[in-house]
Amino acid sequence: GAVFDFNDNGKDDVVFGTESENKIIIVYDDGSSEDLFVSNYKFKNAPSLLNINGDIAIVVGDDGGNVYSLDVQGNINFNYLADGAITTAISFTNINSSTVGLFFGTETGGLYAIDQYGNDIQGWPIFLNGSMNSTPSFSDLNNDNSVEVVTSTVSGNILVLNLDGSDYNHFPINYLFGTNSAPIIADID
Repeated sequence: GAVFDFNDNGKDDVVFGTESENKIIIVYDDGSSEDLFVSNYKFKNAPSLLNINGDIAIVVGDDGGNVYSLDVQGNINFNYLADGAITTAISFTNINSSTVGLFFGTETGGLYAIDQYGNDIQGWPIFLNGSMNSTPSFSDLNNDNSVEVVTSTVSGNILVLNLDGSDYNHFPINYLFGTNSAPIIADID
């Protein structure tokens, strides 16, 4: 789940999705809960929280290929339909000074980048060989003041892409084993 003070009492609350009831639920710090949203499909990944100038959006994908952006009352800001079940959490990075990119993958190999309003970012989506279970991570690998997108497929491809969707030098790398977790990026030398 994701943690945020939804009821403005100075204590964190938790928001999460369910598989059995297809719900997004908030559990408040006092133990009470509220059904925020119900989908026709299962939620298998934790919601992500996007804060733009104090406006909080709960962003989550379901097994029907829907990515929902919800306000804290559960109203839909936008609904984006992808090519298959959303199999990663939604991750965020700044594309430029006015655009936040929301990145996610699907079981059919789609890697998507949409803006904070639900519009495709130019150059995306990209369709890969293998289901995406690895939530995209970001790092400026070449020190050009622009992050690269790092992810992998369950078929064993490690991917690094530029923000415009083009391949980064020397990638993809085919690794013998697939991955299901988000990449961690660190400078070890």
